Amino acid sequence: MVELLSTNQSDAVKGALGRYEILIQGGNRQMTVKIIMERMVEADKQGDLLELLRQLRARAVVQPGYVSGETLTSIDRAGMHLVISTWHSLHDWRAWENDPERLEILAKVEALLIAPSKTSIYAESWASLPEGI
Repeated sequence: MVELLSTNQSDAVKGALGRYEILIQGGNRQMTVKIIMERMVEADKQGDLLELLRQLRARAVVQPGYVSGETLTSIDRAGMHLVISTWHSLHDWRAWENDPERLEILAKVEALLIAPSKTSIYAESWASLPEGI
């Protein structure tokens, strides 16, 4: 079971959800991928980081293939932030990953970090990815 979005999301997000539901109902379900990004900042930079992450999310939700996302802050590792996003396909993620607008904001994010971001890509099974790994 996949929990996609809450009912109080923006119209853009609801539109993306509608596209996803159509894919499933039409029997043409694509393998979704989850992107997990870890970022560590000093305590006094957390507010700046979260604002930039909000800007990234606001732009991501209108990208083709975006399904959902969440931002988590570690309770036991001060300054550690985790972003998890779900995309219809690896191709959709790669398009957003290389988007110039994203890269511009990402440069500001990276400037705040203690260490480089760590990004991992997950799917239910590597064999089920039409794009391969």
